[in-house]
Amino acid sequence: MCCRTDVNASKNGSFPAGYWGSNAECDVPIRTFNLFLDQIKNEDLDFVIWTGDNTAHDIWKQSQSYNLNFTVLLTDLMKAKFKVPVIPALGNHESYPVNVYEWGKGNSIELNDGVAEAWRDWIGPEAAKVLKETGYFSTVLEKFNLKVIALNTQAGNDENWVLMKNPTDPGQHLEWLRKELLASEKSNQLVYIIGHIPPQDNVDEWGSRFNLLIERFNYIIRGQFYGHTHNDHLAFFTASNDTTRKIINNYLVAPSFTTSTDRNPRYRILKVDRDTMRVVDYDQFK
Repeated sequence: MCCRTDVNASKNGSFPAGYWGSNAECDVPIRTFNLFLDQIKNEDLDFVIWTGDNTAHDIWKQSQSYNLNFTVLLTDLMKAKFKVPVIPALGNHESYPVNVYEWGKGNSIELNDGVAEAWRDWIGPEAAKVLKETGYFSTVLEKFNLKVIALNTQAGNDENWVLMKNPTDPGQHLEWLRKELLASEKSNQLVYIIGHIPPQDNVDEWGSRFNLLIERFNYIIRGQFYGHTHNDHLAFFTASNDTTRKIINNYLVAPSFTTSTDRNPRYRILKVDRDTMRVVDYDQFK
């Protein structure tokens, strides 16, 4: 059952949500999120990856301002807790209506303006400028010779009806990604790619071109990290011209903080080889 006072759901049924939330069809309260942050901040961290979907799932009462306020709230909480960089990416629930994002038009302008300002301290002014214009960005962690590319996965979201206009490369996202990867290749820089919706859920036109970029630059792409499904899983990219289906890259999908739907809230701490920046192990907490 829901613990929200504005929907009267807690008055119905025999199992109302508890103080910290409930393993059911509802989101955790802010107090539970804060409790997680208090635990995570004591870990030995170099940086944090935040893969999006920051709003509650109460889509019946949302607006773009409502959704943006959630993102700003969580950003402020993390800024107060973490002394290391946080690298975020937009999810499909930050947009209003949910899943709908059109480059340079409508609510996407308000969303981009708001997150660019909120995340500027983490990603720097140049990345914030790109984010404001496009919803995606890259930032470099010089200590690790690592570029982190934060995708706007609304570009491939198979539930974003705006893609009917241009399913191939909306917002010139893939062309930008190609240039970012090429620049890293030329400067001998390693790359992480982060985003919200994993490649398995891309529309075909966008996904096939994305997969070719992963294949072309697979040797510098040392990790890919996504969310969205609320499940814990690993997936692989295979060579397009190899009948043996040789594995050339992979991506990790992390479980969610939220309990929606019927999940235990979880977070993951990755352990990497500092020389190669490849993930060698991880611990998962709930």
